[in-house]
Amino acid sequence: MNKIFTEHASPALSRDINKIVSVLLPERIYLLSVIHQKKEIQSIFVEDLAEEHIIEALNILVLTGESEKKSNDELQDIIENRLDIRIPTTAFVMQAAQFNGWLKKEHPFALKVFKNASLCFDAGRIPFNIPDNFNELAAKEILREDLEQKINKAIEFLAGAELFIVRKQFEMAAFHLHQAAEQIYTGIIRFITGFQVQTHNLDKLYRYSKYLLPGLKDVFPRGVEKESKLFQCLQKAYLGSRYNMDFSIKYEMVSLLFERVNKLLILCQGIMRTRLITV
Repeated sequence: MNKIFTEHASPALSRDINKIVSVLLPERIYLLSVIHQKKEIQSIFVEDLAEEHIIEALNILVLTGESEKKSNDELQDIIENRLDIRIPTTAFVMQAAQFNGWLKKEHPFALKVFKNASLCFDAGRIPFNIPDNFNELAAKEILREDLEQKINKAIEFLAGAELFIVRKQFEMAAFHLHQAAEQIYTGIIRFITGFQVQTHNLDKLYRYSKYLLPGLKDVFPRGVEKESKLFQCLQKAYLGSRYNMDFSIKYEMVSLLFERVNKLLILCQGIMRTRLITV
C-alpha cells in the first residue's frame, strides 16, 4: 500500500511530495536536505524573541520503477520546472533497481540515504536490500582517493587556463576553466554524498552541490544578473569555445572566472583537511 510519511513535515512539503507522487508514480522518495531560512521577530509588545523557520529549498531522491520510460534527466526537469512545486527543489533521480543494487554492493551514497534520509513516500511494490555491516573506513578511503584525483585534474586545468590567458587564447582558457569547475563540483558531490554525477552541465552540478559546503554557492551567487551571466559564460564555454565560431570572451571576464574557479578549488581542498573524519 502506498504510504506518505509526513512526520515532521510541513504542509507545503507534504503537498509538493503528493504532487510528485501523483504525476510520476515513483517507487520511493527520500528527503536528502532541507534548507531553512531563520527569521527573528522582535517586538516591543512581546517579551520573548520569536523565531520563524521557512523552508528555502529541498534536495530529494526519487526512485523510479522499471515501467518508467522517461529518462532521469527528463524526470528531473519535470519535477524541478513543470509541476508548479512551491518549494525550490533539486531532484536526484534514478531507478529503484539500480539503487537496490547499490545497497547490495554497499555503495556509499545508497547506504547514507537508506540509513539517514527521511523516507517521504514508499509505494511498497519493491523489497529493498537491507545492508548488513558496512566498512565505513574503506568507503571513506575510496572517496578520499577520488577527490584527490579530481583536485589534481582541476589544478592541471587551471594551469592550462593560465597558459591560454598568457597566450591571449581566452576562449580556450574558458574551456579549461569549465573543466576545472566540473572536476571540483563533481568531486565535492562524490566526496560528501557518495553520488557520482556524470554530466558536463555546470548548472546541474551547481544545484546538486551548492548546499553541501559552506560558502560554495557564494562563489557564483545567482541573485544578480551580472553574476548569472558570468556563470552562463562559463557554462557555454564547454561547447562554445570549440564548436561555436561566434563564442568569444574578453580578458576581464576570463580573469574573473579564473579567480572564481580558483576559489572553488580552495574550498574543495579544504574538505580534504577538515571532513575526512566525519564524512
